Amino acid sequence: QTFINVYHSHLTEDLHKIQNPTLIIWGEKDTEMKVAKAYKFKEMIPNSELIVYPDLDHMTIRESQVFNDIFRFLNNESKSK
Repeated sequence: QTFINVYHSHLTEDLHKIQNPTLIIWGEKDTEMKVAKAYKFKEMIPNSELIVYPDLDHMTIRESQVFNDIFRFLNNESKSK
């Protein structure tokens, strides 16, 4: 519910101000936050990467592939600095 509140608040107006590389992860079967919102976040956050997992729901973080993608993202970002 907190994330939904953030999405509908004025804070989304500031997403374009995020300067850090950002990884957005989303489960395509998420019924709490529809995947269309992930694509909107991707559009709003510069220098962002979006990964949509077709077989996952809201709790994507529990999957090992998600961990692998997060580690890959962080590793790539640390090398670019």
